[in-house]
Amino acid sequence: MKRTKIKLYIFAFAAVIACILTGLCRFNTISVQAASTKSHQAYNDSYITVDVGADKVLHIVEELEVGFINGAEEFGRKLTAIGRTERRDGGKSKKGRRFIINVKNFSVETDGVKCEAKCFRSGEYHYVEVKNPEGGNFREWTYENQLTYKFKLEYDYDMSDDVDGSGALCLDFFNESSLQWFYHNGDKSDVSKLHVTINMPKDFDASEVSLLKGGQGINDESGLTVEGKTITFSTVYSGINGCLLQVNLDENYFNTGLTHYGFYWVFVVLFAAVVLAGLVLTILYRPRRPLATVEMKPPVLNPIQFSAFWHGYARRRDICTIVLRWAQLGCIKIKKDGRRDLILIKVANLPKGRPKSEYEYFNSLFDGGKIYSSREMRSRANLFRKYNIRRAVGKLLDEFGEPVTYVKGVERAKFFVRFIPVFSLVILFTYFIVLSRFYAGIVFLYMAACALTAIITGVYRMSGLFKNLSARHKLLLGLGLLLGTGIPAAFAFILRLAANEMYLPLYDYIYLTYIAVAWIIASIFVLPKFIGKRTQESQEMYGRMTGFKTFLEKAEVPQMELLLEENPDYYLDVLPYCMIMGLSKKLDKKTEFLQAPEWAEGFNALNFAQSICRSVKYSVITKKKKGERNEKK
Repeated sequence: MKRTKIKLYIFAFAAVIACILTGLCRFNTISVQAASTKSHQAYNDSYITVDVGADKVLHIVEELEVGFINGAEEFGRKLTAIGRTERRDGGKSKKGRRFIINVKNFSVETDGVKCEAKCFRSGEYHYVEVKNPEGGNFREWTYENQLTYKFKLEYDYDMSDDVDGSGALCLDFFNESSLQWFYHNGDKSDVSKLHVTINMPKDFDASEVSLLKGGQGINDESGLTVEGKTITFSTVYSGINGCLLQVNLDENYFNTGLTHYGFYWVFVVLFAAVVLAGLVLTILYRPRRPLATVEMKPPVLNPIQFSAFWHGYARRRDICTIVLRWAQLGCIKIKKDGRRDLILIKVANLPKGRPKSEYEYFNSLFDGGKIYSSREMRSRANLFRKYNIRRAVGKLLDEFGEPVTYVKGVERAKFFVRFIPVFSLVILFTYFIVLSRFYAGIVFLYMAACALTAIITGVYRMSGLFKNLSARHKLLLGLGLLLGTGIPAAFAFILRLAANEMYLPLYDYIYLTYIAVAWIIASIFVLPKFIGKRTQESQEMYGRMTGFKTFLEKAEVPQMELLLEENPDYYLDVLPYCMIMGLSKKLDKKTEFLQAPEWAEGFNALNFAQSICRSVKYSVITKKKKGERNEKK
């Protein structure tokens, strides 16, 4: 896998993750907007009858008298869609897990006439919308006409998913954010009331029934009574918002059972398998600690091969170390030009016996002349010459070849560790789709997005039009095509629907979504750094290199002086390898007593290694332009 491609993939997945997080952040804002439009209706005395089934499915009949203060296109009502278990533990009531409450068999009558109505779930609530059966808007209530409408809502309130609440019943009444009511005869002490009757399926302890508002009991104020299996109470609308009836029952009073979301654990197991696969690959291909014996000299390797063994691949920027070898052979002189620029002066041709590609690189730098100036190379007039230099570097890398430093399968392991977490997103989307009422549309959009992305990728690979584009231009073009085909809009739509539908029911404490996103980030940016198992030969060579690095880090100045007495060229011999390992600064500290070599002009002897390392890497063109390919021989 090419490094440029990996960067592009990482960028693309970062964008996808940002979209997911954006969609999740919007999740909690939906229900508030929907509730704020219902402030025009006010309630008069109304009645609710609840017949509780043994399976915790409640048949509810609401007889509501409603006046519309400013008129209205429709009547709206909000029903809680997310319940919270109240379970018994040691005789005390404790809050348990969340679960979804479904509304079934919904019907509405207005003034005795059946009418058009909708009941749909969005996020934490079911929303009821009722149209006027006579057509047009509901008429306005005024002090003169006192016009109200009688609505009869009948539906089944399915709480059977409350598997932990088999010994408790909790009901919210009118959990509205903008509830209004009527004062009777203008007397503010005489407020509209709600009368509730609840018929339980079996006997229960009457002392365990309580009516709460804001956590405080309001039994006395509401006239709460229990007669046999029937609970009744009446409470004023001014204090009903958030009113909660709580009944603690004997264990297993209800015959509840998991009816919808058992498959959740299937997705948890699949996600765990994805995580386990990434960890196993990382552990299997982790690098071993090298057996590093102290080495006073670097292994006898060409600097390009040294770079490949040290970094795992030969870096293009390490090609510049060959320039130092040419200077040491007396073929060139190096002159400093300003802070970072260099002038290379050709003194002689390369000696015979050098690789063919090295001759080509040498000739491309001087291009038939004797001077190479990095300052002049920045001008547009030298574009063709710069291209030839980069081309020669590519041939040099190909001719020397990259030694097989990693065991077979390391690159594949890195690839899979980076992209296996994508399946966690697929798992999550599948979970969203199964929960969603709009699953058919979501599946269509999801498949369309995948198909269009595959088409664009295929066009990139098959068409010669894109071969000469830089990676940045390819990315911009791809984003333009994606925007043009509407994939991001469709993806945002999928996220919005999923956020509306999905509340991590029953097992919301796991927060699988956030765990999956965190795992994707770790898999892309962290785990691949721990993958790099080397071959036996490479491991031994790497151990020698590490031993050489350790020696340079710990060697004292007298030791360096002794080595230079034995071999006057020792400093220049190790200089290229120190550049590759990033030890130029340490080398300067050990060799402050030396003078700059004769072939280097304008460099300070005290920091010669650092200075020439920075200058050569900056000035000698080895870096490939984005999107430009290495040309094979």
